[in-house]
Amino acid sequence: MQTQSSWLATETAPKDYPAYVVNALFVLQGGAVEGIPDDRFTNGGWGSTGALQIIGENEKAFPTELRADWFDLVSRKGYKGVFPLPVEQLAAMMRQKYEQPDGEKAAVDYLRVGFAPGGDVAVWVSARRVNHLVGMYKAAPAQIAVSAMSHDPADTLDQFVAKMLAAALPGERLQAVMAKPVPEGRWLQLDRRFPWQPNVIGQFNGDVLWVDYANGEADWFDLSAKRPVKGSSVTGERAIPDGLEFYWSGPTGRRFLANVQFDQDEAVRAFGQMAAASGGAPMRLEIEPQDQGRQVGVYLRAGDSFYRFTKAKSGIWDK
Repeated sequence: MQTQSSWLATETAPKDYPAYVVNALFVLQGGAVEGIPDDRFTNGGWGSTGALQIIGENEKAFPTELRADWFDLVSRKGYKGVFPLPVEQLAAMMRQKYEQPDGEKAAVDYLRVGFAPGGDVAVWVSARRVNHLVGMYKAAPAQIAVSAMSHDPADTLDQFVAKMLAAALPGERLQAVMAKPVPEGRWLQLDRRFPWQPNVIGQFNGDVLWVDYANGEADWFDLSAKRPVKGSSVTGERAIPDGLEFYWSGPTGRRFLANVQFDQDEAVRAFGQMAAASGGAPMRLEIEPQDQGRQVGVYLRAGDSFYRFTKAKSGIWDK
């Protein structure tokens, strides 16, 4: 049975909450270790690909454990933990080939590790854009000295944090983030699953829909009914959507691209309320391109209940 493959480790954190990764590594089957890019700040977005370090052998054993310590730059709190990984589940996910919209089956290329306020930790496996969660973990608070992070011995903690935040967040964005409470523990909560299915409606020839979920996962869904598989999703229960991207052709053959970005608070509230009202019945996320104004209408339905997203931002472009 396959016990190793070609993969790289990468790190990430929420865009608004950069983390300084002090030390991070995977312990592999057999006892070897694989470093995760560290001694740097990261905030590429929850579930995204961060930095890479391409050293050592291409073929590596599968991980059994994650070890990491990092510093949340906004809340100015350190965290540290040793996290045993679900060995059999992870090995099965890494052996799998993931269906792609172009008809190919892609092997896992990255193991992504996310660090978030409150000590939330996530591990994903990705194959190109498809990204599936291995597990969520919780780290303990830890004291981390500025000397473990800064390469300038003259730096105080205040000076170091100010430098990192200035590099990670543009001025106005930094002011907005610092003006509100840090939502510690939110990323564990964003992994709550609901029974829902996306459905693009309207008169057009659809191609493919990509869904980026709030828990960092990403899947594609076939809109053409011409592909032999319906998409990359392997479950009927999913985290709430964070963003949508889809392609289609109009009656004249012109190709279009649409993008939807959800307001996270609105999505959390809508899915929670609709799930409670429907008693756990499956929900449909209806997505309707609207020619006038080049916007996209998004609605959540469960039985006779209906919710229209009013804070989602959208646009349609010629492709």
